[in-house]
Amino acid sequence: HGSHIDWDAANAFLTDLKSIDPDEIVYLGDGLDCGGTFSTHQRTYTNEMTESYEEDCLQANRFLDLVQTAAPRASGEYIEGNHEQHVERWCARNFESARDAEALLEVWGPAAKLQLRQRRINYYRRNTFYQGLAIPGTIRLGKCFFTHGISHAKHAHAVHLERFGASVVFGHIHRSMGM
Repeated sequence: HGSHIDWDAANAFLTDLKSIDPDEIVYLGDGLDCGGTFSTHQRTYTNEMTESYEEDCLQANRFLDLVQTAAPRASGEYIEGNHEQHVERWCARNFESARDAEALLEVWGPAAKLQLRQRRINYYRRNTFYQGLAIPGTIRLGKCFFTHGISHAKHAHAVHLERFGASVVFGHIHRSMGM
């Protein structure tokens, strides 16, 4: 979540990542928080305007730089999360033209602001179907599915397993899931 990164946890992850030296990294979305301008929560007062998309992007890029330094040979796949999707939803609410909305996303959208093309990280939009799969924003690598998440229920892991009927890795949940 960009500006909300827990840097102690991130540094522990980066240490592990360097020792693992993976071939591939799948980002499960919400690398950006996209609060503030793109938030769906209506603000009433200027003192509620505490989120900055630019700062959010700076922190997320800092994290991606560190990941790429820790795992320089790893290819990357970035699955858009519901927070990154806030930018597209904002465009849909504020533009009359899909062409204009897409033009803004090309410059200000998460893939652009995170420099994913330059980083050679593939970006998968949450509302797009890939690889002939029935669930949008989902990819399959080998025998495993990767998605941001289709549920945030108390037993989200069970919902995902039932829906996919196979191994699935998902994000979206901000708490651990007991088996």
